[in-house]
Amino acid sequence: DPRQHLTALICVGRHAQGMKQATSAIATSVEVVACEDLEEVARWLTKHERGVIFLKASRSARLERLMEIIQDG
Repeated sequence: DPRQHLTALICVGRHAQGMKQATSAIATSVEVVACEDLEEVARWLTKHERGVIFLKASRSARLERLMEIIQDG
């Protein structure tokens, strides 16, 4: 059942590209995405099928704002 398995790891912030590079080599069955900001995350989420998605960001990214950004469109 694909809903029970991690389908994507989204790294957010200025270190996102480095996190993506570090995890892509070991997370071969998971799509790893690097986003600079929450707006980019929202765009990615609206264009891709849902599944189990893990979001990784530092506190400075204010990840809690993501739902507001998605709802505001």
